[in-house]
Amino acid sequence: MKYMVLAILIIFLQSCTSQSAIIKNSAHIVPGMTGVEILQLMGEPQNRQFKDKNEVWQYCSTDYSGFQADHYILVWLFEGVVTGMQSYRNTQFGPCERFFRIIHWEDVPDASIEIRQDESN
Repeated sequence: MKYMVLAILIIFLQSCTSQSAIIKNSAHIVPGMTGVEILQLMGEPQNRQFKDKNEVWQYCSTDYSGFQADHYILVWLFEGVVTGMQSYRNTQFGPCERFFRIIHWEDVPDASIEIRQDESN
């Protein structure tokens, strides 16, 4: 019995740690970061979708304790550069990977494209 309580406590504490890591790391995401920087900060996305030059990376963390909702982070990229980020939660039971949002491409954040012209000629 003592070992069962200890095992439940360890699982609960691990779920709290992973949830806070997703939120903690996503707080450092800013527009203009590169995909490489996001990979270093967040790791490989658990879901990746793209259309033309737009891309969305999704990350999630499952709450196995049953007390909180799962956390999701969407990172929007255009030509490999971050243009926006969104977060959402899910209260359905099961691994978070089963409940990623379907991307609606009309929600893509605006991207500024800088065009430079060589005026030396």
